[in-house]
Amino acid sequence: MTRQNQKLILDFISYALLLLGAVLMVGPFLWMVSTSFKLPGDQFTKTLIPPIFTLNNFRELFSVDINFPLLFWNSAYISILTTVGQLLTCAMAAFCFAVVKFKGRDLLFTLLLLTLLIPPQVTLIPCRSGSPRSGEAPSEHFCCDNISSPSRVTWSMPRVWMALRSFKFSGRFICHLANLP
Repeated sequence: MTRQNQKLILDFISYALLLLGAVLMVGPFLWMVSTSFKLPGDQFTKTLIPPIFTLNNFRELFSVDINFPLLFWNSAYISILTTVGQLLTCAMAAFCFAVVKFKGRDLLFTLLLLTLLIPPQVTLIPCRSGSPRSGEAPSEHFCCDNISSPSRVTWSMPRVWMALRSFKFSGRFICHLANLP
């Protein structure tokens, strides 16, 4: 087998795997969109195309006594602020790690990479619960809101590290800054 044939076969396998991954990623979204156009009785059927196409679900959504446009605006506002904040802080940190030479840079960069291995969802359980040693009740607020309380900071340094890790322009913090409902 020639080198060109090997490359062709490898490219075919790579594209087939990419196509499979794309279908796996887009499939649930298409299922969700198609279900939104189904009647309530048909929502649990296994057909992708609705037997009867309806917009009643959307009419009902906008007729409920909640301020959906405000909720949508809040979500968009938080998403935009989070994205801009992440872009700015990550770009500055990347520049600092790439250009500026300082003592402990490699260790700090390694710690940063290690924190990225922990999904933010993992930090929600410790952040939402109180200290088992001090008998605190579970917190009603995001853990980062409570960092100013000395009793909550001193009992666990890892909790502070997790809070700072998940604090990076978190939605709760931005809501607090923006005074959103």
